[in-house]
Amino acid sequence: MQVGGVRRGLFTVGDSNVEIRKYASNGTSIETRLTMTSSDAVLNNALNVDDIIRSRRTGANNPQFEAWKDGLRRAIFSYTASYDAAALAKLDTSGNFVAELRLHEDWLRFRSGSSVYDVWHAGNNAANIVSSGYQKLASGLILQWGLVDKPPANTNVTITYPIAFTSNAYAVFGAIETSDQQANSSVICTYRDRFGAWLRQFYNYTGGGTFMIKWFAIGR
Repeated sequence: MQVGGVRRGLFTVGDSNVEIRKYASNGTSIETRLTMTSSDAVLNNALNVDDIIRSRRTGANNPQFEAWKDGLRRAIFSYTASYDAAALAKLDTSGNFVAELRLHEDWLRFRSGSSVYDVWHAGNNAANIVSSGYQKLASGLILQWGLVDKPPANTNVTITYPIAFTSNAYAVFGAIETSDQQANSSVICTYRDRFGAWLRQFYNYTGGGTFMIKWFAIGR
């Protein structure tokens, strides 16, 4: 293929491969080369033939793309049919796996060396997103929140978490939400455990508007 009498592209068919070349404006220097066989496809910048992107299959239903740098395979993006999952892997200069992130519609998993970590799945991130609810995180941390409507002044008010913490409640915070612009009160936590806490506020509210403690707890 020529442009203005200068060769800019070449398409060749061999016994075992098909090759497409893109030439520079001088018509002789190869800028990019795509080579395809029955099992893979290799794309490289011909100025550095060791830097390539390769597409190939490992098994009948497992396609993957490989990124090569200086003649070494350094990263792989792949799909595994048996897991129905996609993966992105980082390799070291010896071609060994350093880290891998694997993604499925129901989970997200990270592998570093021989250690495997479930970053997310439906079981370790359960939640109930309501006015008094909770959010579990994959790390084991649990966030919980709720409210106490029109709490009395100078009295410990017992709150019960939506779910019990597995080991400990690290901290419980509270704040006043009110329509009374004259209200001036802080909220303190006087006791906490895995199941609930005591909160106390100091304003004697007698109006008919909004006056409540909004609380937030962190634990695991």
